[in-house]
Amino acid sequence: ASLPKFTGIGAGFPDYPWYFGTDGAYTAHPLVASGQWDTAIQHLRTIRDVSRSINRGTGKVVHEVVTDGSVYFGANDDPGNTNETAQFATAVHLLWRWSGSNAFRDEMYGFVKDGLHYVTSTLDADRDLWPEGSGMVERGGMGQEKLDVTAYTWQALLALRDMAASKGDDTTEAWARARAAEMRQRFDAAWWMPDFGLYADSLCNAPVANPDPTWVNFCREAGEKLQQRHWINATPMETTLAPVRHANTALNTLEGSDHTGSCGLFHTGAGGGPTGAGERKCWTLPNSVMALAEANYGRLGDNQALRYMHTISGDLNLEMPGALPEISPSPEYDPFVDFRDRAMFMQAWSSYGVQWPVINNFLGIRPDVPNGKLYVVADVPDSWPSLSASQLRVGGGTMSASASRAGKKYTTTATAPAGWTLTLGHTVPAGATVASVTLDGRPVPWTVRDTTRGRE
Repeated sequence: ASLPKFTGIGAGFPDYPWYFGTDGAYTAHPLVASGQWDTAIQHLRTIRDVSRSINRGTGKVVHEVVTDGSVYFGANDDPGNTNETAQFATAVHLLWRWSGSNAFRDEMYGFVKDGLHYVTSTLDADRDLWPEGSGMVERGGMGQEKLDVTAYTWQALLALRDMAASKGDDTTEAWARARAAEMRQRFDAAWWMPDFGLYADSLCNAPVANPDPTWVNFCREAGEKLQQRHWINATPMETTLAPVRHANTALNTLEGSDHTGSCGLFHTGAGGGPTGAGERKCWTLPNSVMALAEANYGRLGDNQALRYMHTISGDLNLEMPGALPEISPSPEYDPFVDFRDRAMFMQAWSSYGVQWPVINNFLGIRPDVPNGKLYVVADVPDSWPSLSASQLRVGGGTMSASASRAGKKYTTTATAPAGWTLTLGHTVPAGATVASVTLDGRPVPWTVRDTTRGRE
């Protein structure tokens, strides 16, 4: 019998040239921005096929698929990696919206629906809306419910809602819509920690059974909000789950010197982690998450989104020219040590924090190809006079867009194939008054929408 052959995008080199669930979901965003969504689709098919083979009907996404065929973590009997199932759903939704392929939506729909029902039932044993299981931080002493798992589950439910609506699956649409709404309604009270100016990075359902004697900050009792100062503090803003007021407070906190250094966002801020030692290493992924979080709330200053983007792009020639590494030079990480002790010098998901904010936030290009709609609502950083992208792959063709700002005059231009319903606009500061709008030089009526980015 012939063995199955899988393809996709490798996570990192030299140690991880194979397939990961989460890596593929993050990397799908820059792949879309660079027109390489066929690779992302192939990767998602691989992850689905392996997950179905191992986990059967649950829809749970596996963590790591090695080139010899072995799979590490993410089986039904593994406690962790709950975030991967949610992020898979979001990646499918992203590719469907950009490609317009209803066939791809249909191919993935049953798996995504199964996975989110599994995450919100079996993996939410106490039925409090916050799924249990590991997320992106692989550190000790954390509570059973992780902040990033919650944020990504909420985001995934919105993705399933959209896909269910497009298929006429009214039951699933209503369920996903209601659960996401309830999560958002209850999130702030359940997770916000005003004394820290941050959301808890985990909630404790039970005390840690056998704490390490060196630990000073870990789950001691059920119902506890735990703050270990891990980078996942940025995920409610990455997904726009956080309301604006607390989002700005949390982002201000994370920009502070306890959490951010010259290399960007630390994995674990000063005094954080179970031992209180912190972890002053800057991974390109947390910097990516922080960059998108800032941009989602209109914080595009040189010390805000651009700061974290530049820490990533500045590494482009660090080790292998043209490749972004896994970890930037940091107070606690030197890339130029023994090769066996080094992180990846090429890491796929690192481009998430550079390409995606430019296309999704700065130019504000958000296609809805299945519905024949194209949104180009820009938000130009104050320190940039303008920006543009051309030959951007959308649906069956390409488009271009540019945006600029001169004083209080904002200009957005888009060129796209005929047949689209085009929403064209620009983001101005929250509460700003719009004096006039012209289209091709002629005055036109306009609409105003207040979002997390400001006033669109």
